[in-house]
Amino acid sequence: MIGLFLFFLGLLLFYNYYWKRRHFPPGPPPLPLIGNLVSIASPRPKYQVFLDWSKQYNGIFTVWLGELPCVAICDYKLMHSALIKDHAEALSGRFQFVEHLNILVEVASLLKRLEEDEKTGICDIIGRFDACIGSVINNLLFGYSFEGSKLNEFLELKQNIQDLFIQTNKPQISLYANFPWLKHFPHFKGHVEKLFHFNKKIFDFLERQIKEHEKNIDFDSETTDVCEAFLKEVRHQEKVQGPHKDNYSYVQLENVCYDLWLAGMETTATTCQFTIIYLLNHPNVLQKVQKELDAVIDNDRLVTMDDKSQLHYLQAVISEVQRTTNLLLFNLFHKALDDIVIDGHLIKKGTIVIPQISCALYDEKVSYLLKLA
Repeated sequence: MIGLFLFFLGLLLFYNYYWKRRHFPPGPPPLPLIGNLVSIASPRPKYQVFLDWSKQYNGIFTVWLGELPCVAICDYKLMHSALIKDHAEALSGRFQFVEHLNILVEVASLLKRLEEDEKTGICDIIGRFDACIGSVINNLLFGYSFEGSKLNEFLELKQNIQDLFIQTNKPQISLYANFPWLKHFPHFKGHVEKLFHFNKKIFDFLERQIKEHEKNIDFDSETTDVCEAFLKEVRHQEKVQGPHKDNYSYVQLENVCYDLWLAGMETTATTCQFTIIYLLNHPNVLQKVQKELDAVIDNDRLVTMDDKSQLHYLQAVISEVQRTTNLLLFNLFHKALDDIVIDGHLIKKGTIVIPQISCALYDEKVSYLLKLA
Protein backbone atom coordinates (compact mmCIF):
# COMPACT_ATOMS: atom_id res chain seq x y z
CA MET A 1 0.00 0.00 0.00
CA ILE A 2 2.80 2.41 0.94
CA GLY A 3 4.66 1.49 -2.23
CA LEU A 4 1.56 2.20 -4.35
CA PHE A 5 1.08 5.55 -2.60
CA LEU A 6 4.70 6.52 -3.20
CA PHE A 7 4.37 5.48 -6.85
CA PHE A 8 1.34 7.71 -7.46
CA LEU A 9 2.93 10.54 -5.47
CA GLY A 10 6.04 10.31 -7.63
CA LEU A 11 3.86 10.21 -10.76
CA LEU A 12 2.00 13.33 -9.61
CA LEU A 13 5.22 15.20 -8.87
CA PHE A 14 6.73 14.15 -12.21
CA TYR A 15 3.64 15.39 -14.08
CA ASN A 16 3.33 18.63 -12.11
CA TYR A 17 6.97 19.73 -12.02
CA TYR A 18 8.22 18.39 -15.35
CA TRP A 19 5.73 16.90 -17.84
CA LYS A 20 3.10 19.65 -18.01
CA ARG A 21 5.81 22.36 -18.00
CA ARG A 22 8.09 20.89 -20.64
CA HIS A 23 6.76 22.96 -23.60
CA PHE A 24 6.64 26.30 -21.76
CA PRO A 25 9.29 28.83 -20.73
CA PRO A 26 10.64 28.10 -17.24
CA GLY A 27 8.99 29.86 -14.33
CA PRO A 28 8.15 29.58 -10.64
CA PRO A 29 7.30 25.96 -9.75
CA PRO A 30 3.51 25.54 -9.48
CA LEU A 31 1.70 23.66 -6.76
CA PRO A 32 -0.66 20.90 -7.92
CA LEU A 33 -4.12 22.22 -8.87
CA ILE A 34 -3.62 25.77 -7.51
CA GLY A 35 -0.47 26.63 -9.49
CA ASN A 36 1.17 29.90 -8.41
CA LEU A 37 -1.96 31.45 -6.90
CA VAL A 38 -0.52 31.29 -3.37
CA SER A 39 2.36 33.57 -4.37
CA ILE A 40 0.07 35.89 -6.33
CA ALA A 41 -2.39 36.14 -3.42
CA SER A 42 0.34 37.00 -0.89
CA PRO A 43 0.16 40.36 0.96
CA ARG A 44 3.06 41.73 -1.11
CA PRO A 45 2.25 44.15 -3.97
CA LYS A 46 1.35 42.04 -7.00
CA TYR A 47 3.65 43.95 -9.35
CA GLN A 48 6.57 43.23 -6.99
CA VAL A 49 5.90 39.49 -7.19
CA PHE A 50 6.10 39.65 -10.99
CA LEU A 51 9.17 41.93 -10.89
CA ASP A 52 11.01 39.39 -8.73
CA TRP A 53 10.06 36.57 -11.08
CA SER A 54 11.09 38.71 -14.05
CA LYS A 55 14.58 39.21 -12.60
CA GLN A 56 14.89 35.52 -11.82
CA TYR A 57 13.74 34.29 -15.26
CA ASN A 58 15.11 37.08 -17.51
CA GLY A 59 11.86 38.83 -18.36
CA ILE A 60 9.77 35.92 -19.69
CA PHE A 61 8.37 33.01 -17.71
CA THR A 62 5.32 30.78 -17.26
CA VAL A 63 2.94 31.45 -14.39
CA TRP A 64 0.21 28.94 -13.58
CA LEU A 65 -3.28 30.17 -12.64
CA GLY A 66 -4.53 26.90 -11.24
CA GLU A 67 -3.92 24.50 -14.11
CA LEU A 68 -3.96 27.27 -16.73
CA PRO A 69 -0.45 28.10 -18.02
CA CYS A 70 0.14 31.75 -18.96
CA VAL A 71 3.37 33.08 -20.45
CA ALA A 72 4.15 36.40 -18.75
CA ILE A 73 6.32 38.89 -20.65
CA CYS A 74 7.74 41.44 -18.20
CA ASP A 75 10.71 42.90 -20.06
CA TYR A 76 10.11 46.06 -22.09
CA LYS A 77 12.23 44.99 -25.08
CA LEU A 78 10.64 41.54 -25.23
CA MET A 79 7.19 43.12 -24.92
CA HIS A 80 7.94 45.52 -27.78
CA SER A 81 9.24 42.66 -29.90
CA ALA A 82 6.26 40.41 -29.16
CA LEU A 83 3.44 42.93 -29.52
CA ILE A 84 4.76 45.41 -32.09
CA LYS A 85 7.89 44.44 -33.96
CA ASP A 86 7.81 40.70 -34.65
CA HIS A 87 4.53 39.08 -33.59
CA ALA A 88 1.86 41.78 -33.69
CA GLU A 89 -0.49 39.71 -35.84
CA ALA A 90 0.10 36.45 -34.02
CA LEU A 91 -0.78 38.11 -30.70
CA SER A 92 -3.53 40.34 -32.06
CA GLY A 93 -7.13 40.61 -31.02
CA ARG A 94 -7.16 44.16 -29.66
CA PHE A 95 -10.46 46.04 -29.58
CA GLN A 96 -10.66 49.62 -30.78
CA PHE A 97 -13.57 52.00 -30.33
CA VAL A 98 -13.55 55.62 -31.42
CA GLU A 99 -16.44 57.93 -30.61
CA HIS A 100 -16.88 61.65 -30.13
CA LEU A 101 -17.92 62.26 -26.53
CA ASN A 102 -19.36 65.36 -24.87
CA ILE A 103 -16.76 65.07 -22.14
CA LEU A 104 -16.30 68.82 -21.65
CA VAL A 105 -19.97 69.16 -20.72
CA GLU A 106 -19.48 66.73 -17.84
CA VAL A 107 -16.18 68.37 -16.86
CA ALA A 108 -17.91 71.75 -16.64
CA SER A 109 -20.59 70.19 -14.44
CA LEU A 110 -17.88 68.62 -12.26
CA LEU A 111 -16.08 71.94 -11.79
CA LYS A 112 -19.33 73.65 -10.87
CA ARG A 113 -20.05 71.07 -8.17
CA LEU A 114 -16.51 71.31 -6.77
CA GLU A 115 -16.86 75.09 -6.54
CA GLU A 116 -20.12 74.63 -4.64
CA ASP A 117 -18.45 72.13 -2.30
CA GLU A 118 -15.59 74.55 -1.70
CA LYS A 119 -18.02 77.05 -0.15
CA THR A 120 -18.89 74.52 2.56
CA GLY A 121 -15.21 73.81 3.25
CA ILE A 122 -15.50 70.11 2.38
CA CYS A 123 -14.87 68.75 -1.13
CA ASP A 124 -15.78 65.16 -1.96
CA ILE A 125 -13.33 65.05 -4.87
CA ILE A 126 -13.34 61.28 -5.32
CA GLY A 127 -17.13 61.03 -5.30
CA ARG A 128 -17.45 63.91 -7.75
CA PHE A 129 -14.89 62.32 -10.10
CA ASP A 130 -16.76 59.02 -10.00
CA ALA A 131 -20.09 60.66 -10.87
CA CYS A 132 -18.49 62.66 -13.69
CA ILE A 133 -16.85 59.60 -15.26
CA GLY A 134 -20.02 57.56 -14.83
CA SER A 135 -22.03 60.29 -16.55
CA VAL A 136 -19.63 60.35 -19.52
CA ILE A 137 -20.00 56.58 -19.98
CA ASN A 138 -23.75 56.58 -19.43
CA ASN A 139 -24.23 59.51 -21.83
CA LEU A 140 -22.39 57.52 -24.47
CA LEU A 141 -24.44 54.37 -23.87
CA PHE A 142 -27.87 55.62 -22.83
CA GLY A 143 -27.95 59.37 -23.41
CA TYR A 144 -28.29 60.84 -19.91
CA SER A 145 -26.14 61.99 -16.97
CA PHE A 146 -26.40 61.01 -13.32
CA GLU A 147 -27.91 64.13 -11.80
CA GLY A 148 -30.56 64.72 -9.14
CA SER A 149 -32.60 61.59 -8.50
CA LYS A 150 -30.42 59.65 -10.97
CA LEU A 151 -27.37 60.00 -8.68
CA ASN A 152 -28.55 57.22 -6.34
CA GLU A 153 -28.90 54.97 -9.39
CA PHE A 154 -25.23 55.60 -10.18
CA LEU A 155 -24.06 55.05 -6.59
CA GLU A 156 -25.73 51.63 -6.54
CA LEU A 157 -24.22 50.69 -9.91
CA LYS A 158 -20.77 51.94 -8.87
CA GLN A 159 -20.91 49.88 -5.66
CA ASN A 160 -21.87 46.74 -7.58
CA ILE A 161 -18.97 47.27 -10.00
CA GLN A 162 -16.53 47.76 -7.11
CA ASP A 163 -17.85 44.66 -5.31
CA LEU A 164 -17.55 42.66 -8.54
CA PHE A 165 -13.90 43.68 -9.01
CA ILE A 166 -13.07 42.84 -5.38
CA GLN A 167 -14.74 39.45 -5.69
CA THR A 168 -13.07 38.69 -9.04
CA ASN A 169 -9.58 39.23 -7.58
CA LYS A 170 -10.06 36.69 -4.80
CA PRO A 171 -7.98 33.46 -5.09
CA GLN A 172 -11.12 31.33 -4.71
CA ILE A 173 -12.55 32.83 -7.90
CA SER A 174 -9.29 32.26 -9.80
CA LEU A 175 -9.45 28.60 -8.83
CA TYR A 176 -13.15 28.42 -9.72
CA ALA A 177 -12.35 29.79 -13.20
CA ASN A 178 -10.12 26.76 -13.77
CA PHE A 179 -12.22 24.22 -11.88
CA PRO A 180 -15.94 25.14 -12.08
CA TRP A 181 -16.90 22.09 -10.01
CA LEU A 182 -15.35 23.78 -6.95
CA LYS A 183 -18.51 25.90 -6.63
CA HIS A 184 -20.16 22.90 -4.95
CA PHE A 185 -17.71 23.05 -2.00
CA PRO A 186 -18.65 25.25 1.00
CA HIS A 187 -15.38 27.25 0.94
CA PHE A 188 -16.04 28.30 -2.67
CA LYS A 189 -19.84 28.33 -2.89
CA GLY A 190 -20.32 31.66 -1.08
CA HIS A 191 -17.67 33.44 -3.15
CA VAL A 192 -19.12 32.18 -6.44
CA GLU A 193 -22.66 33.14 -5.43
CA LYS A 194 -21.49 36.66 -4.55
CA LEU A 195 -19.72 36.93 -7.91
CA PHE A 196 -22.89 36.05 -9.81
CA HIS A 197 -25.00 38.26 -7.55
CA PHE A 198 -22.96 41.41 -8.28
CA ASN A 199 -22.75 40.51 -11.95
CA LYS A 200 -26.53 40.07 -12.15
CA LYS A 201 -27.09 43.46 -10.49
CA ILE A 202 -25.07 45.15 -13.24
CA PHE A 203 -26.87 43.29 -16.03
CA ASP A 204 -30.24 44.12 -14.42
CA PHE A 205 -29.37 47.82 -14.69
CA LEU A 206 -28.37 47.44 -18.34
CA GLU A 207 -31.50 45.43 -19.16
CA ARG A 208 -33.72 48.14 -17.66
CA GLN A 209 -31.99 50.82 -19.75
CA ILE A 210 -32.32 48.82 -22.97
CA LYS A 211 -36.01 48.07 -22.36
CA GLU A 212 -36.66 51.75 -21.64
CA HIS A 213 -34.93 52.70 -24.90
CA GLU A 214 -36.87 50.07 -26.82
CA LYS A 215 -40.11 51.41 -25.38
CA ASN A 216 -39.47 55.09 -26.19
CA ILE A 217 -37.27 54.96 -29.30
CA ASP A 218 -38.09 57.16 -32.27
CA PHE A 219 -36.66 55.39 -35.31
CA ASP A 220 -36.91 58.53 -37.45
CA SER A 221 -35.00 60.85 -35.11
CA GLU A 222 -31.25 61.49 -35.00
CA THR A 223 -29.31 58.88 -33.02
CA THR A 224 -28.06 60.11 -29.65
CA ASP A 225 -26.39 57.10 -27.99
CA VAL A 226 -24.98 53.60 -28.53
CA CYS A 227 -28.11 51.77 -27.35
CA GLU A 228 -30.33 53.71 -29.74
CA ALA A 229 -27.91 53.17 -32.63
CA PHE A 230 -27.84 49.43 -31.96
CA LEU A 231 -31.65 49.14 -31.79
CA LYS A 232 -32.00 51.07 -35.05
CA GLU A 233 -29.49 48.79 -36.72
CA VAL A 234 -31.45 45.75 -35.50
CA ARG A 235 -34.58 47.20 -37.14
CA HIS A 236 -32.64 47.92 -40.35
CA GLN A 237 -31.18 44.41 -40.52
CA GLU A 238 -34.61 42.85 -39.96
CA LYS A 239 -36.04 44.85 -42.86
CA VAL A 240 -33.20 44.00 -45.22
CA GLN A 241 -32.36 40.40 -44.33
CA GLY A 242 -34.93 39.27 -41.79
CA PRO A 243 -34.11 38.38 -38.17
CA HIS A 244 -30.35 38.04 -37.68
CA LYS A 245 -29.84 36.88 -34.14
CA ASP A 246 -26.22 35.95 -34.67
CA ASN A 247 -25.19 39.43 -35.77
CA TYR A 248 -27.44 41.70 -33.70
CA SER A 249 -29.05 40.48 -30.49
CA TYR A 250 -30.03 41.99 -27.16
CA VAL A 251 -27.49 39.77 -25.45
CA GLN A 252 -24.77 41.32 -27.60
CA LEU A 253 -26.01 44.82 -26.79
CA GLU A 254 -26.00 44.06 -23.06
CA ASN A 255 -22.46 42.71 -23.27
CA VAL A 256 -21.18 45.71 -25.26
CA CYS A 257 -22.61 48.05 -22.62
CA TYR A 258 -21.25 45.82 -19.85
CA ASP A 259 -17.72 45.88 -21.30
CA LEU A 260 -17.73 49.65 -21.73
CA TRP A 261 -18.99 50.22 -18.20
CA LEU A 262 -16.53 47.89 -16.49
CA ALA A 263 -13.51 48.77 -18.62
CA GLY A 264 -14.17 52.50 -18.58
CA MET A 265 -15.37 53.21 -15.05
CA GLU A 266 -12.84 51.68 -12.67
CA THR A 267 -9.69 52.33 -14.69
CA THR A 268 -10.50 56.00 -15.34
CA ALA A 269 -11.74 56.66 -11.80
CA THR A 270 -8.68 55.02 -10.23
CA THR A 271 -6.32 57.02 -12.45
CA CYS A 272 -8.05 60.28 -11.48
CA GLN A 273 -7.89 59.36 -7.79
CA PHE A 274 -4.18 58.62 -7.97
CA THR A 275 -3.61 61.90 -9.81
CA ILE A 276 -5.17 63.83 -6.91
CA ILE A 277 -3.22 61.81 -4.33
CA TYR A 278 0.11 62.32 -6.13
CA LEU A 279 -0.45 66.06 -6.58
CA LEU A 280 -1.42 66.51 -2.91
CA ASN A 281 1.76 64.72 -1.89
CA HIS A 282 3.91 66.72 -4.37
CA PRO A 283 2.72 70.34 -4.07
CA ASN A 284 5.72 71.58 -6.07
CA VAL A 285 4.47 69.55 -9.05
CA LEU A 286 0.96 70.93 -8.55
CA GLN A 287 2.33 74.48 -8.61
CA LYS A 288 4.17 73.85 -11.88
CA VAL A 289 1.02 72.40 -13.47
CA GLN A 290 -1.01 75.42 -12.36
CA LYS A 291 1.66 77.81 -13.63
CA GLU A 292 1.64 76.18 -17.08
CA LEU A 293 -2.17 76.21 -17.23
CA ASP A 294 -2.27 79.90 -16.29
CA ALA A 295 0.24 80.69 -19.04
CA VAL A 296 -1.61 78.76 -21.77
CA ILE A 297 -5.30 78.94 -20.82
CA ASP A 298 -6.92 82.36 -20.60
CA ASN A 299 -10.38 83.76 -19.79
CA ASP A 300 -11.21 80.85 -17.44
CA ARG A 301 -12.15 78.62 -20.39
CA LEU A 302 -11.93 74.84 -20.28
CA VAL A 303 -8.88 73.02 -21.57
CA THR A 304 -9.40 71.39 -24.98
CA MET A 305 -7.40 69.00 -27.14
CA ASP A 306 -6.19 71.99 -29.15
CA ASP A 307 -4.17 73.06 -26.09
CA LYS A 308 -2.39 69.73 -25.74
CA SER A 309 0.64 70.68 -27.84
CA GLN A 310 1.41 73.60 -25.50
CA LEU A 311 0.88 71.80 -22.19
CA HIS A 312 4.13 69.83 -22.12
CA TYR A 313 4.53 69.61 -18.35
CA LEU A 314 0.90 68.59 -17.80
CA GLN A 315 1.30 65.82 -20.38
CA ALA A 316 4.41 64.63 -18.54
CA VAL A 317 2.54 64.58 -15.23
CA ILE A 318 -0.34 62.58 -16.71
CA SER A 319 2.08 60.11 -18.31
CA GLU A 320 3.95 59.68 -15.04
CA VAL A 321 0.72 59.09 -13.12
CA GLN A 322 -0.29 56.43 -15.66
CA ARG A 323 3.16 54.86 -15.33
CA THR A 324 3.14 54.62 -11.55
CA THR A 325 -0.54 53.71 -11.11
CA ASN A 326 -0.89 49.93 -11.08
CA LEU A 327 -4.47 49.47 -12.30
CA LEU A 328 -4.72 45.73 -12.89
CA LEU A 329 -3.36 42.61 -11.25
CA PHE A 330 -2.98 41.13 -14.74
CA ASN A 331 -2.85 42.89 -18.07
CA LEU A 332 -5.41 41.83 -20.67
CA PHE A 333 -4.73 38.30 -21.88
CA HIS A 334 -3.57 37.66 -25.44
CA LYS A 335 -3.74 34.33 -27.22
CA ALA A 336 -1.12 33.09 -29.67
CA LEU A 337 -2.79 32.49 -33.03
CA ASP A 338 0.30 30.72 -34.40
CA ASP A 339 3.46 29.09 -33.08
CA ILE A 340 5.94 31.88 -32.32
CA VAL A 341 9.40 32.20 -30.76
CA ILE A 342 10.10 34.87 -28.14
CA ASP A 343 13.64 35.18 -26.77
CA GLY A 344 14.41 31.62 -27.82
CA HIS A 345 11.27 30.17 -26.21
CA LEU A 346 8.70 28.42 -28.39
CA ILE A 347 5.20 29.68 -27.64
CA LYS A 348 2.72 27.22 -29.11
CA LYS A 349 -0.52 28.20 -30.82
CA GLY A 350 -3.33 28.69 -28.31
CA THR A 351 -1.04 29.65 -25.41
CA ILE A 352 -2.20 32.51 -23.18
CA VAL A 353 0.32 35.38 -23.20
CA ILE A 354 0.27 38.17 -20.60
CA PRO A 355 2.24 41.35 -21.42
CA GLN A 356 2.67 42.36 -17.76
CA ILE A 357 2.81 46.11 -18.34
CA SER A 358 3.32 47.03 -14.66
CA CYS A 359 6.69 45.27 -14.71
CA ALA A 360 7.82 47.22 -17.76
CA LEU A 361 6.70 50.50 -16.20
CA TYR A 362 8.62 49.77 -12.97
CA ASP A 363 11.63 48.19 -14.71
CA GLU A 364 14.86 49.75 -13.40
CA LYS A 365 16.54 49.11 -16.75
CA VAL A 366 14.10 51.38 -18.58
CA SER A 367 15.28 54.99 -18.71
CA TYR A 368 12.33 57.28 -18.01
CA LEU A 369 12.53 60.80 -19.40
CA LEU A 370 9.79 62.21 -17.18
CA LYS A 371 11.41 64.01 -14.26
CA LEU A 372 8.67 65.80 -12.42
CA ALA A 373 10.59 67.29 -9.54
